[in-house]
Amino acid sequence: MREFIKELIIQSPLKRIPYSVFIHNALYHPVHGYYMKKDVKIGKEGDFTTTPHAFPVFAKVFSRFFCKVINQGKLPPVICEIGGGDGRFAKYVLKEWESFSPETFPEVTYYVVEKSFYHQQLQQDELESYSRLKYFSSLKELKSTIGTFQGIIFSNEWFDALPVEVIQRAEDQLYEVWISIDSEGELTEVFTPVENECIQQYLADYNIQLTNNQRMEIPLMMLEKLEELHSLFEKGMMVTVDYGYTFQELRHPLRRHGSLRGYFQHQLVSNPLLYAGQMDLTTHIHFDSFIDKGKQWGAEVAAFGRQHEFLLSIGILDLLEENVDLNPFSEISKQNRAIRSLIMDDGMSNHFHVIVQGKGIRLEKEKLFSSPFSFNRTP
Repeated sequence: MREFIKELIIQSPLKRIPYSVFIHNALYHPVHGYYMKKDVKIGKEGDFTTTPHAFPVFAKVFSRFFCKVINQGKLPPVICEIGGGDGRFAKYVLKEWESFSPETFPEVTYYVVEKSFYHQQLQQDELESYSRLKYFSSLKELKSTIGTFQGIIFSNEWFDALPVEVIQRAEDQLYEVWISIDSEGELTEVFTPVENECIQQYLADYNIQLTNNQRMEIPLMMLEKLEELHSLFEKGMMVTVDYGYTFQELRHPLRRHGSLRGYFQHQLVSNPLLYAGQMDLTTHIHFDSFIDKGKQWGAEVAAFGRQHEFLLSIGILDLLEENVDLNPFSEISKQNRAIRSLIMDDGMSNHFHVIVQGKGIRLEKEKLFSSPFSFNRTP
């Protein structure tokens, strides 16, 4: 992967490439890209852990929530998951749906949009007993097949893995941070004055001004994918689970160095140029522009808040079970511990937010949510 990146740089007219090109190839190159290779990425043997992988109850409570939305919104029972990981979220959503709403389960269709053929294989192994699953390699392929979508769109930690541009202000001038090769033949960052009109427009649209030595990622690819997604999404609900900041939060001094990071063998790596093609790369998404883009396409925010508060509001405590079994490894014991972990302020959920957007439907929030919108945030 490193040699491929270097060759890209050598062949480029400017002898440098934007961070977005580096990230795209490091993660999605069809042969050498991190997500595309046949290596374990999630869990103890991988580089990171996701909530659905660690806690099946996470998918179970979302499954019940999806059922309620489908019934209230009079929507077809169709779920589209963007980026399915190892397939565990889909597996437990469908398993819980069959138990929770057996009368609607035979009609459930589940789409998975997954670029990695390796991950598609993992998902198919997990879900081989379900016949109403359909796989697509991209949103474009899904749209060309079905035209428009009605139902529920779900993603978990998908937007944070999209390529970004990187900018930094230095000596009262704004620069793009690109990747080049130093005198010793190693990948290195170089500064070039901002000429990308899309970056300039993004900064102007959201009145973003950086201070000297402040760095920020600009999510142009996220905006492109959102436009692609909303042009497909006709009616229903979009549920996005991810980590990120509002623009106000990005102004905090602690975040002046940006959020682009790597994860290698469960260790955070601050230099994204290390281990190219061998580690996950991620950034915190911009909640303000994410939500604003949805509004431009008619998607209104129904809920926006931290994950643990959202899970409480959709009834995760209903899945707690009385347990007289002293075995700490019983399924009930493990599920009860998982619920506690997911709702604790200092647990895994505290790092994530949930954005729920509706389009073309009216929902009775008091029937969907078991607690008030105390978790609602406005960017």
